[in-house]
Amino acid sequence: MLPARLKRILAPMVMLLLIALSGCGGGLASDVKVLEKAVASQDWDTVSGLSKKMVQEHPERPEGYYFQGVYYYHQKEWQQAIDNLKKATELAPAYAGKGGDMLADIYIQLGIKLFDQDYQQSLELFKNASEASGDKSTGRRIAGIIMDQVNKKNAGKNFYDLKDYLPLLQAALQYDAANERVLFYTGVACRLRNENEEAVKYFDRLAPGPSSGSLPDRLFYFPSDAYCVAGRNMEYQFLQAGRWPPVPARPAPVILAGGPGPGQ
Repeated sequence: MLPARLKRILAPMVMLLLIALSGCGGGLASDVKVLEKAVASQDWDTVSGLSKKMVQEHPERPEGYYFQGVYYYHQKEWQQAIDNLKKATELAPAYAGKGGDMLADIYIQLGIKLFDQDYQQSLELFKNASEASGDKSTGRRIAGIIMDQVNKKNAGKNFYDLKDYLPLLQAALQYDAANERVLFYTGVACRLRNENEEAVKYFDRLAPGPSSGSLPDRLFYFPSDAYCVAGRNMEYQFLQAGRWPPVPARPAPVILAGGPGPGQ
């Protein structure tokens, strides 16, 4: 038990501390509301100034770092956005969901920018994007971006150069395993590298157990040059010869004595 005299001395100090803490909390909540409205109205001067003030006054709280991240994200200052959003998540793991989509988009933008210089680094950034978001739609977006980059690299070249991009195609499938376009291109790339067993695996996933003649119809979904070079002339014949019986020959029309056959 504290002596009565010490209690009398400490009581006002404790009360002042409680009042200060209460005011601080209320001020922080009020600032958050102001920042939310500023973000909605794209008042970036307010977002920048007030979020910096929050970080200075409450460095132990995630809110200021989060809104700093939002500000830098919209200014396309990617690294500062990453640093602040990750700091907010470190202080409060719940902010991983709040800022995850922005982090994912930042990593994707950086990955696209670096693709021509170092696609391996781009793939690492895409992996970071997928982990930050945790959403399947992000994976589908990444797969589409990788395919766009493959097409860009292969623009103006012979379609057979696709074999050089097998690692990229396989990376795309990690993010969107059911994407028919990626499966088709990956199978073609394996076939061009004479990796026939692997090619068969990808084509099986593309069109498991098709009925006779159905696969060419599905290949028309892909770009016409890809279909003409790889589909009609090579892959469909390869599949027919290696996986399914050939389409039965159409019987010749029967010519009856005394007149033309049916349809004549």
